[in-house]
Amino acid sequence: DLAYLRPKSRSSDVASTVCELPARSERYSGVCRDNNDDLQAEMPFCGSVITYRPCVPAHQPLWPDWDLSVKDEQISSLFKNIVETRLAKELNESTEVYVKVRFMSNPSCINALKNVLCWYNFPKCDDANASLPLCRSSCNAYYKACNYESNDTDGLFDECRDDHVGSKGLFNTQTLTSDMTLADDTAVCASTEAIVDEMIELKADTPS
Repeated sequence: DLAYLRPKSRSSDVASTVCELPARSERYSGVCRDNNDDLQAEMPFCGSVITYRPCVPAHQPLWPDWDLSVKDEQISSLFKNIVETRLAKELNESTEVYVKVRFMSNPSCINALKNVLCWYNFPKCDDANASLPLCRSSCNAYYKACNYESNDTDGLFDECRDDHVGSKGLFNTQTLTSDMTLADDTAVCASTEAIVDEMIELKADTPS
C-alpha cells in the first residue's frame, strides 16, 4: 500500500510549466520563475549572476526540505570547496609536483567559476519555457580567465569542443550524461525576446 506516499497538499507550482533541470537532462523537476526581488532573496549566492528568468527546483510536498535556497546553498558549498582545494594545491610548495597557478591572485578565474556553476545549475528559460544549456562562450570564458592554453588555430579551447565534452564531460568532470553539453552561441543561447530586440535594432539602423 503506497497511500502514505500520496501528498496531503498540492505543490504551490502545480499550475506552472515544468522545465528540465539541468537543461537536456530529461528531468522535468523545475519551473521557470520570473527574476524579481523574491527570487533574488532565495538565492544569496547565485542571485548576483542570475540576470535572466531561470529554471529552479519546483516546490515538492513530498520533499519539503528541498527548494531553491537549499540548492543555492549547495552550489555555494561546492564553489567554496573547489576554490579552497585548488588554492591549497597552488600554495603547496613542492619540488616534486608542478601545479600551475590558476586561482591564486586571479579573481577573474574565480568569478568565471561561479558563473558557470550557477548558469549550469539554474539554466535560462526561453520564451517557450525550455531550459537552455550552458553556452560554449561561457565555457571558453572560464578557460581563458583561468589561463588555460587555447588552440593555436582559432584561439578557442579544446575543452569546450563537443568531442572533448563527449569523452571527458563538462570541465573534465568525467560525467557523461545528456545534460553534459554545451550550446553553440546562436539562437539557442538567447531568448526569443533578445532575438527580436536585435532585429528591431537592426531595422532601426537600416536606412529606409
